[in-house]
Amino acid sequence: MEPTFPEFEPAALPEYALALDVGDPFAPHGLTRLELEGNGAVAATEVLAEDRHAAEIRAERPARSAKGRMDPDTVRFVFQRLHEFPWGRNFPARPGIPDEAIVVWTLKRGGVQRQLKMWIGEAEEDPKIAPVLESLRHTLRRLSDNQMYL
Repeated sequence: MEPTFPEFEPAALPEYALALDVGDPFAPHGLTRLELEGNGAVAATEVLAEDRHAAEIRAERPARSAKGRMDPDTVRFVFQRLHEFPWGRNFPARPGIPDEAIVVWTLKRGGVQRQLKMWIGEAEEDPKIAPVLESLRHTLRRLSDNQMYL
């Protein structure tokens, strides 16, 4: 089992970074990647698969992206709660539901990186994870004028 991150250090917040992938890179609609820096910078992009179905989707509309900032209190909340996640847990913890999205959380600080993979339903139901996911969803909806989702 992977070791957990040390205790959250608010003074070191600018050193933290989160990458969150939601979806399936091999499905026609691909995935949404959201990156949050400890300084509040947010960038999100859609990553579409490289198959003919995805080519049809790209022909209808280009992959979307959004950039902006998250407010400092929410940034602190997100990174503090990330330290409570069950890093190192095996995937899958249960069988998937057809077409259920996969969520991959990657937390970095300096040279330390941890990754957690789970089904979206698990993330939405976990009392430690769901509030963080909802904060990130809210920020992405705001930055993309409701055009992108996690």
